[in-house]
Amino acid sequence: MNPSEDRKRPQKTATATPLKSSATTRTSAKAAASGPAKDAVASPAKSEPTKAKPHPLPSARLRVATSSPFAKKGEGKTPFTVIYNGGGIPCRINHGTARCYLQWNKPPTELPYDPLLLHCAEGIRETTHPQNFVARTAFQELLAAEVRADSPVLVAGIWG
Repeated sequence: MNPSEDRKRPQKTATATPLKSSATTRTSAKAAASGPAKDAVASPAKSEPTKAKPHPLPSARLRVATSSPFAKKGEGKTPFTVIYNGGGIPCRINHGTARCYLQWNKPPTELPYDPLLLHCAEGIRETTHPQNFVARTAFQELLAAEVRADSPVLVAGIWG
């Protein structure tokens, strides 16, 4: 056989057309009445088209939801959000390689505890990042710092 003869030959296509006979309709009626059979094949005319579900991208697992840097800063549940966004809390988040921690502008022992500790205690109710992290961590670090004699809030809270 010549390769040029292969090109001239018409290609045979395999098309399967289901043949319906009275025997197949009787058996399909019995199968429908008795329930689904293991060897029963659904005919293409009766089957409903299935919708293909889109597969998520593999990178979707790695994509972490982040906030937009250009979005308007929303109102929080407490006044802590307004104070933090306005720069009233003298600390910032330092994103380390293993974990985040607070970096204070001044040491916590030199800060006025009166408004700061109360605002951080209110901010514990926040649920959005970074306010929830800053409030919890700042509150813990302020309580862990050395207690000064001129901090009436701590003295009143501990002894009162």
